[in-house]
Amino acid sequence: MTSSHPGNADAIWANVAAVYNAYASPFTPSSEDIQIVRESIICWKAEHRRSRVRVVLMGVTPALAQLAFEPGVSILAVDYSAPMIRTLWPGNTLPHAGAVCGNWFQLPVLPSAVDVVLADGVVNTFSYPAALTDWMRVVADALTENGIAIVRCFVSPDTREDPAGVLDKMYAGRFETFSHFEFELLIALQTNSRNGVVLRDAARFWLERSRGARLAPSPRFEAQARETIERWRDSDYVCVFPRFRELREILGDCFQERRLALPTYYLGERCPTLVLAPKKRIIDVR
Repeated sequence: MTSSHPGNADAIWANVAAVYNAYASPFTPSSEDIQIVRESIICWKAEHRRSRVRVVLMGVTPALAQLAFEPGVSILAVDYSAPMIRTLWPGNTLPHAGAVCGNWFQLPVLPSAVDVVLADGVVNTFSYPAALTDWMRVVADALTENGIAIVRCFVSPDTREDPAGVLDKMYAGRFETFSHFEFELLIALQTNSRNGVVLRDAARFWLERSRGARLAPSPRFEAQARETIERWRDSDYVCVFPRFRELREILGDCFQERRLALPTYYLGERCPTLVLAPKKRIIDVR
């Protein structure tokens, strides 16, 4: 993985790799998210009467890697982080799949050689709008004439939430997982899409405002907190959560939206999956 934002990307992704199983939805795709991707690929195959699909996966998200078991699907995963590949990639257990360490702005594929690009949370690692725009052009260049990009992204609401209110909701037991709390806190702490939010700011907010020794409302949340947000304390890594309309404006420079899928889980409205076709190469995947 890579980002145009300043920050120690190597350190944060090594940390994520070490405790990946401590993260939950929405940071990791749910079965509903995976089904949306699977259906979109199947629909693309049927539309174009293709028996094989060449897929580039941005990152090594384990649940998406399992799509290599789908008939005719071959996957090349590209991730900036060697620890992520070593820890999460299933290796030889997958048919027709491999992973390489590489740069998302310089994909190791020929132009117009990829049928489907998969990206889960990738857009939230790029500075807005410049780097995100550059990445969109790279993806469009890699896709075949009828190719599509399937992108799950995280967006902020039009009205910013009070970070203190997010903390109150956690202690009131409103979140199913600690990842829900972290996700909502990051978005609440972001002042605008251009600046994003620094991970250490979220960690320090939580640690400074936690209620004495009771850092979380349950032992399960306590364990998740130690494995995840506490590891952000010294990280200057920046995440970006654009508003949906901001994201669509950038996407519209290179792509036309062919499908919008909103999952039904908690906060699913902030985790849309978009199926995109490069402009002047529009297809129907419905």
